[in-house]
Amino acid sequence: MEKWIKSSLFLLFGMMLSLPFAACGDKDDDETGDDDDYEYAIGDVNQLQGIWTGFSDDQQKAVIIGFAEDGIGLIEHFNYSYSSEDFIAETDDYIYFEYSYNPYGGKLDVRYTTIKSGSQRWLVKSLSSEEMVISIDNVEYICEKYHDNGSGNGGSTTDYAPSNVAEKHIHIGLHSYSLDLYFLSNYSVDMKYSKMTTPFTLVSASYSKNGVNSATITYTWTGTTGTFTKTVDLTFTSEDGGTAKGEAVNGTFTIEDFSRSSSAEAPSSIAYMTLHVPYATDTWFKFGAQTGNTVAITSYSGSIKYEKIYATYQRTSTTTATIIIYLSYSSYTSTKQEKYSLDFYTSTSGKYSFYANNGSYGTSSWTGDFTLQ
Repeated sequence: MEKWIKSSLFLLFGMMLSLPFAACGDKDDDETGDDDDYEYAIGDVNQLQGIWTGFSDDQQKAVIIGFAEDGIGLIEHFNYSYSSEDFIAETDDYIYFEYSYNPYGGKLDVRYTTIKSGSQRWLVKSLSSEEMVISIDNVEYICEKYHDNGSGNGGSTTDYAPSNVAEKHIHIGLHSYSLDLYFLSNYSVDMKYSKMTTPFTLVSASYSKNGVNSATITYTWTGTTGTFTKTVDLTFTSEDGGTAKGEAVNGTFTIEDFSRSSSAEAPSSIAYMTLHVPYATDTWFKFGAQTGNTVAITSYSGSIKYEKIYATYQRTSTTTATIIIYLSYSSYTSTKQEKYSLDFYTSTSGKYSFYANNGSYGTSSWTGDFTLQ
């Protein structure tokens, strides 16, 4: 399963365990309503309760839902990103809701209590103790019930926290801000690519393993009011990530290798390839024929129409290259240049730096991950 969904599952499992489990009492919300219109019930509320993961038929959307026994639930939606080849969460945190279930007709009524507001009716199409088909916002998800496979019975514990994070990429999401850290050693990060959410500027970061499945990130950043040093405590729930706790805020983190593959090499030509350089949106350029260093652009993301758009490609070393996009809106406007400096970690992907001079509007620059294939 995709790493973002896996880390979210571990977080949700812990959150579900922390929810208060109240007795149901005499009120049976799952037995009310206009039952006469249906010959049989679709499961029952006991089968509904638990944690579910589901995907749409086209595999473009995913969902994680938790139903606690006291009528409280949590949900997070994901959309598939071709640029990152992974599912990306729509919100920074789970959305809480209250629910009641009428199995006659599979009517699941929810009322949002955090992030979103208002009420909705979801429809359960089929339900057993392990499988569910549910329609949410007119999207049908085929779901499976999630079970925690941790030992929890006195068995051995797997220690996922590495002692050395050299050549590791740790992404930490803490509600309204995030950290992207590319470690060169436990005490230093590659400042060309490491960053935190603007308008803050990352200065440095270090990593320290302090126990079984636990570690601490110490980072220094500057803002308009000065320079500050903070810490984030990491709890590893898998080799891919886990939960993060900062000062008064919680979140999740992922960890992955970013070491350079032995097959990493910048191509000699980018003819008929597609460059994905996501930043705020999934930006891409599809290239046509290449003559010398000049490359045609046959299509691109975005709705802006340019009178002229093409690219040049320059291989600057075995593992680095530069693509400059030339574009102009009309024959009356000057040609603008957007420069992408590519650093290949595999034969088709790596890190990029972007720079553009916008004239009187100033300059733009950022870094990110790219694919070129």
